[in-house]
Amino acid sequence: MLAEVLHIPEQHDQNQDRIVNGVRRWLNEHREWLLIFDNVEDLGLVKSLLPAARSGAILLTTRLQHVGDIAQAIHLEYMTAEEGCQFLLRRAKLLSPGASDHSLTSQEIQAAREIVALVDGLPLAIDQAGAYIETTRCSLQDYLQLFQSSPQDLLDERDTHADHPLSVSKTFTLAFEQLKQSDLLAATLLTGCAFLAPEAIPEAFFRKAAAHLGPIFEELATDPFQFNNAIKALQAYSLLQRNAKKQTLVVHRLVQTVLKGCLPEGVQHVWATIVLHMMSQFFPADEKMQADYWQIAEQLLPHALMCIRQGEQLGVDEGLYIALKSHVAAYLSECARYVEAELLYKQALSIGVRTLRGKHPLVAEALHGLARLYFKQDKYAKAEALYQKALLIREQAQETEHPLMAEALSGLATLYHRQGQYAKAEPLHERALFIREKTSGPEHPQVATALNNLADLYAVRNKYARAEPLYQQALCIRERALGSEHPQVATVLNNLASLYAKQSRFAEAELLYQRALQIWEKNLGPQHPRVAHPLNGLAELYREQSRFVEAEPLYQRALQIWEHELGPEHSLVADPLNGLAELYREQSRFAEAEPLYQRALQIRKQALGPEHPEVASTASLIGDKA
Repeated sequence: MLAEVLHIPEQHDQNQDRIVNGVRRWLNEHREWLLIFDNVEDLGLVKSLLPAARSGAILLTTRLQHVGDIAQAIHLEYMTAEEGCQFLLRRAKLLSPGASDHSLTSQEIQAAREIVALVDGLPLAIDQAGAYIETTRCSLQDYLQLFQSSPQDLLDERDTHADHPLSVSKTFTLAFEQLKQSDLLAATLLTGCAFLAPEAIPEAFFRKAAAHLGPIFEELATDPFQFNNAIKALQAYSLLQRNAKKQTLVVHRLVQTVLKGCLPEGVQHVWATIVLHMMSQFFPADEKMQADYWQIAEQLLPHALMCIRQGEQLGVDEGLYIALKSHVAAYLSECARYVEAELLYKQALSIGVRTLRGKHPLVAEALHGLARLYFKQDKYAKAEALYQKALLIREQAQETEHPLMAEALSGLATLYHRQGQYAKAEPLHERALFIREKTSGPEHPQVATALNNLADLYAVRNKYARAEPLYQQALCIRERALGSEHPQVATVLNNLASLYAKQSRFAEAELLYQRALQIWEKNLGPQHPRVAHPLNGLAELYREQSRFVEAEPLYQRALQIWEHELGPEHSLVADPLNGLAELYREQSRFAEAEPLYQRALQIRKQALGPEHPEVASTASLIGDKA
């Protein structure tokens, strides 16, 4: 007891107030003392001991975020990977003070780093891990495996001789219990956050989807004061952080682990179901329909993947997954993350066949998405079979003039177009456009898609006068509906630029290519496969004007992007290869041109078939009539 340590006369007094006054008097009468308050929960208790004369120093530690004017706050960050690793190794007595980690194996160092990463650099958790390793003499690798399989059990552990009396689990559990007593709204919000990814949780997620979460969340969503008060309470207990600028929340992953571990399995199942259903409603479905598609999808992606994993682990109704998996897969496909997208599409299809008997619109949506994915990868036979299946489902449902029917028709028509089967593609494109205009009206964004597709077909068949007004109409619709900087606007700009280039309208084409390039680089990043289209188009444009110095690096950049993102044998790779070969031939660099022509020809033969017009075009340039 402090009074005994200071030997004040009142140390044995039965009156607590007189003891406090005695301690305060001692602090007023002496200098150069240090008084430490550890793990403060009640600032009022600290204030009662503060002396009038500040002739010493006071240090207090607390989870409370706001200490008012009682002290100068220093917010401690989580440990970095290197700091946490060193702390863990020394706390576990695997590294003596002052020693370097060269005495440890690379496997031990890696295990230590992974442990620190799993606890997100939380010092208390690292200390607890070190204490466990020291007392049990288990290896770092053993602890890592234990934590990965049973995190809740290890978070409950605490060395009885440790300086901190509470385990990580107990520390967070007590804080949460106190929160439930004082602010049920805040506790409910935190529980919802526990079933999402820990970082960058959008505040808008809870506001827009409140109707799916029950009356408590509806209250939070409709009353900003209630929402702010809930955040304030959570920050006070250091259970959550808020990024006001980005309007996102962050919850430490160990808080999530402990909180979910405190819930009965049935309650976990209910929460996982609610959040999964909410995510299914909120995750955007179609880039062509939503102005903020890319921003919202990117923001929600880690949370959607977390919802899917948790739902699978807790046995949530599989029917809830189909739409969400298809929508997430569609976004991953647009990001050129084809392996991840294919897995989700196949899972959605498997569930659809099992639970919906394979003839449901959601199954057709997944079929169409997977077909489009295969189309992007030049897997045309697989794509055609899936497009046909999706089309059959629409027809069997007697939805011959439904928007989803138009989607299936467009997909199949685009495939035929790419294969050079223009006569088969044209009536399908025309039928899709008719359905879109009839069901959605002439200004709908999906009408723009049908217009653009039909214009593409006219352009490749040299029907320029018919193609241009369709492109112009599609461009106007998309700019009005999605905004002038949307990636789908860039698609029409790029296609219209290509049309102008074919007509030698170079100045107009250059401006449109540059605008498309700027939009795609800004929204999708400099390495996205779409970016290579205007790069290759500009290179073609410059080559035709004998601007060889400008053209060559653009060809090379387009080639690098498509080779890296799509693979060296993708049909698009042949375009910059062929262009570069032409560039070198026109400069009499024949030795450099020949192997590029040959490679372009082989790629096109393999991907498009020997009868495709692009194969014939390349073959004619090198005298190969095969």
